[in-house]
Amino acid sequence: MEIRCLEYADIPETVELARKFVEESAFARFRFSHEKMAANLAMSVTHPDRAFCHVVECDGKLVGALVGYISEFFFGPDLIASDSGWFILPEYRGSRSAVRLLKNFEKWGKANGAKEVAMGISTDVMPEKTGALLQKLGYVPVGGNFKKAV
Repeated sequence: MEIRCLEYADIPETVELARKFVEESAFARFRFSHEKMAANLAMSVTHPDRAFCHVVECDGKLVGALVGYISEFFFGPDLIASDSGWFILPEYRGSRSAVRLLKNFEKWGKANGAKEVAMGISTDVMPEKTGALLQKLGYVPVGGNFKKAV
């Protein structure tokens, strides 16, 4: 499996991956916009110092991605790299691809001035397993996610 930067030509296939990601997750009840997702993914090509997307390719097919961004903390000018989504198709889970994506994201964040990398588990897809993996990789749990439909 090859891990590489998203290219413009990958956007339609990556949008479809994102749709599957949302469908499987706690976000499934919300509307999915192909156009908005494509525009957000394109930011990693047009603004690679502020937006991140690396994809996992297996036999010419995209099977995973990690999407993220850098922003200033709410209270000051330091930068934080945060994920927007981290997804591997179910039939490709269990490989080292997810870890390799995360390591690339960490390197990218550091190279672009981030003082911290924040990974969330808001999708409710295998939260215990994902949390255990993140902790094994040196991440520390901070707080939690709480939701209420309105």
